[in-house]
Amino acid sequence: MKRAWAGVLAVLLGAMCVAGCSKKADVISTEGQTETKATQASTEAETEAETETEEASELPEGYMYSYVTGLPITVEQGGQRPVAIMLNNAEAAVPQSGINQASVIYEAPAEGGINRLMAIFEMENLSGLEKIGSVRSARTYFVYYAAEFRAMFVHFGQAKFAELHLQTAYCDNLNGLETSGDGVFYRTSDRKSPHNAYTSEAGIQQGIEHMQYNRYYSLYDGFDPYEGTVRFAHGEEVTLDDGMDAQKVIPGYPINEPWFEYDAASGEYLRYQYGGAHVDDAGVQLATKNILILSTPCDHYYDTSYLDFHVQAGGTGYYITNGKAIQITWEKPEEWGVTHYYDASGNEIDLNPGKTWICVVQQALEGDIQILGQE
Repeated sequence: MKRAWAGVLAVLLGAMCVAGCSKKADVISTEGQTETKATQASTEAETEAETETEEASELPEGYMYSYVTGLPITVEQGGQRPVAIMLNNAEAAVPQSGINQASVIYEAPAEGGINRLMAIFEMENLSGLEKIGSVRSARTYFVYYAAEFRAMFVHFGQAKFAELHLQTAYCDNLNGLETSGDGVFYRTSDRKSPHNAYTSEAGIQQGIEHMQYNRYYSLYDGFDPYEGTVRFAHGEEVTLDDGMDAQKVIPGYPINEPWFEYDAASGEYLRYQYGGAHVDDAGVQLATKNILILSTPCDHYYDTSYLDFHVQAGGTGYYITNGKAIQITWEKPEEWGVTHYYDASGNEIDLNPGKTWICVVQQALEGDIQILGQE
């Protein structure tokens, strides 16, 4: 089914009259002139957006396509780096808070088979959130995935094997077990530790200021100029007409036993786990436009229980959207680069604009993945 952008763009044109800007960064000096980091980054982002707008003239002036969702977004907002937050997904820790504001969610098992989630938030979607979490510790593979989006990484501790990765230039992070600034994290009394550590939009903003992290892609050192992590289709939806029917998708995780069901009315997949709907703390069920399942080689660090996903090894998987699925291959040529996804003909695939859920599955357990058609 094809769907035009006309309705979305009409709303955006009206929204331009009321669109606001985020907080500005501290003032910096450069060779006789003073300017803010935000002003410099916004100017560079506008230049990049002008080129993109010429190629996609249907975008309103002052808008660009989001690197995270592929949806139109203001240049001011779209030029800001996102935030990746490690979320607890143990049964004792659900429902999570703030999770429905995330644009991308990575799901992968930790030791013992219990899954962790890493939610990637565009900065504007953090606005006003007073409770996000609960927040848990980092694992090495999540650090790599956060770096693909150039996200600022928020976590509460880490496995010892992740420590060196967190110290690299590729990972600006806010750590609940280190000094990231007062008020970045807090604990609640309604749950027992370690399920009661949370953060907030105000806390994250304070931590970014305290650590003096650059908020904008164009000012972030350590990478080549950013061109996005995934490719998105613009103008026409991806329908995967030749793909297999995918009304129900089961990644095969053994503990939370999650699945997704296609909802034709919304064109999204509704999320379930632990035997029922996966909802946030407001009772709203999670949904996603795209699902990627990545079969990934995995073993353990030495003689420990910690999993070591080989995120650069390449592998197979599935892309699922609009009730259809295709088999894909994936590769990550550079350690700190992005993952590329290809169809059976070797063409790099385009995702539909919207939210994306990425399930990282142990290659040894890929036989448990199920893609089911209409019953």
